[in-house]
Amino acid sequence: MQVAIPHSITYDFDASASVSEVTRALVAQEKLLRESLVVLTEMFPNLDIESVRVSVRNVSQESPLHQTLQAIIVGAYSPEIAEEMPDIINALTGYDVPDSFDGLISVLVLLLALYGVEWLFKRMRKAISPVLSRQRKRLTEQAAYRAGVTEASIERAVERALSKRERATSSAAIDLLRPGQRHGARSISSGDYAKLEREVLDEVPTEAEMAAIEPETKSADIDNIDVEFRRHDLDKPTGWAAVIDIVSKDRVALHLAPHINPASIFDQKSVKADVTVTYVSNITGEYKPSLYYIRQIREPF
Repeated sequence: MQVAIPHSITYDFDASASVSEVTRALVAQEKLLRESLVVLTEMFPNLDIESVRVSVRNVSQESPLHQTLQAIIVGAYSPEIAEEMPDIINALTGYDVPDSFDGLISVLVLLLALYGVEWLFKRMRKAISPVLSRQRKRLTEQAAYRAGVTEASIERAVERALSKRERATSSAAIDLLRPGQRHGARSISSGDYAKLEREVLDEVPTEAEMAAIEPETKSADIDNIDVEFRRHDLDKPTGWAAVIDIVSKDRVALHLAPHINPASIFDQKSVKADVTVTYVSNITGEYKPSLYYIRQIREPF
């Protein structure tokens, strides 16, 4: 079963964005879109998303900057979810995607961006931003309404999905919001579903602030690659380590996506998987892998 979910971001400012800004924002948007689908599976465990393909449908570099992506989701479901979220069932069984489902993904993308910015704000200033907290609460309420669940369910799903991935999420959030901050956007919106006002962008750490507290990082998604396990932990999906030869000969910390059961691969020495690699710049400016994150297991060796 396959379903296409459109998603777009519009930056309301008068200037033109650079190619670099557009590219980084597109990559960040894709990462947050994928994370939003992980949140979805945390909310509805009976929803089994087997694969996701994200493509760019439209980019307008002029004012207002507008980016449209589309996620093609291949998945399955168990009948129990029908009572929880009929819209998802309709979508995955071939019916037109309801507006509420489109809106849920769009709201989740901006909600995850807020979580990422809040994580940085707390680290930098040792305080909580009332502006970010207020906006996060508003988007949580919208997501809960569209999903037909409680706000507490949304919060738990996000926390599980982002567990130990706060740095990568915050990096994507900064790249997504930076064009709006840099060019004085009046708002950043996702269709008619969700909007971040200027006051949120004013809370985003500046490039100078980021350089002062964080080593520069970047990430890359590599699909269907060989992962050799060097440390297993049945109880902790974050207590693993692995070697990926095409990236580095060194052993690197490895985390499993929340939907991956550690017991299902505990006896395996290696697997083929889709992996997000996070790199950190050292004092010489060289990037070294610091974390492998398995998004999906393809097959054991």
